[in-house]
Formats: sequence, C-alpha cells, structure tokens
Amino acid sequence: MDNNDSMDPQRPGQGNKVQRVEVYWHAVSYKTVAMVLLLAVALIFVSIYFVFPNVYAYVVKKVTEAGTPDLDPMANGQSKIKFVNLDGRVQVKKVNSVQWVDADFHTVLDKGDLIQTGADGIARIAFADSTITSLTNRPAPRCTSIPVRSISLPPAPRMRARQ
Repeated sequence: MDNNDSMDPQRPGQGNKVQRVEVYWHAVSYKTVAMVLLLAVALIFVSIYFVFPNVYAYVVKKVTEAGTPDLDPMANGQSKIKFVNLDGRVQVKKVNSVQWVDADFHTVLDKGDLIQTGADGIARIAFADSTITSLTNRPAPRCTSIPVRSISLPPAPRMRARQ
C-alpha cells in the first residue's frame, strides 16, 4: 500500500486519520501597509483629476485654504454684514445703485452701501466679528473730546544705607 493511498478521502475505513494541516504565515510591516494606503489615496486623487478636473481643483483649493485663517472675511467676496432686526421704515442704497430699496432680513450689505431709517425706523446690523450696531433716525450723542487728567504719583521712597 502506498502512502498516498492512505490519505485518500474516498476510501471508507480510512476516516479515522486526521490529515495534517500546515499554515504558512507572511509578515507584513507597518511600513508596507502605510505605503499601500498612500498608493491607494494617490490613485484616488489621480482618478478624480482625470475624471472630474473641476472637482480636483476645488478640493485642492479647500485643502490649501484649510490651514490659513480668514483674517478678512470680506476679502473672499462673501459679505458677513446682515440685518438682525428691522422695525419701521429702513432702506438700503447699494454702492452701485441710484435708488433706495426697502431692507429685509435677506438683504446682504457690502462695503459702501448706505442705510437710511425713517422717522419710526430702527435697524440692528450684525457684523462678521459678532458686533451689533443699532441705527435710528434720532441723533446719536457725539464724543468730541476726551478729558484727560494729569496724574501725579507720590515720590518713591528713598533708601539710605546704614553706617
């Protein structure tokens, strides 16, 4: 009888033997895993670039702008000045317009726009830095000078050396 025949699963009566199973391991380093992931991400970006070039440009722009703080919210063309309260007659004259239009909460203010309130009008405006200003038709108090008092300090104590 052959050794190969004893392991044949088709023979009855030979089912009592357990076949030997060998497992082979292959070690993969973290460096290899990182390189494969990096290659997959690069492949995704290359495919996006060729299939949707506008999306790629948008994503690259957003990623590069993510690290830089927006110091001037008006620089990118987005106005952050809005009305938060309107009461009575309030009108806005846009910078490039010649006519006054009634203001509403959807009116976006830009640099150079004029705001006019009627006799009974009150408008509250919120700016990008979270400050709020109220505008009315009544004259506001004006600060023309700031009184400054002269401050005199007492003389400093003198130190004498002991002899």
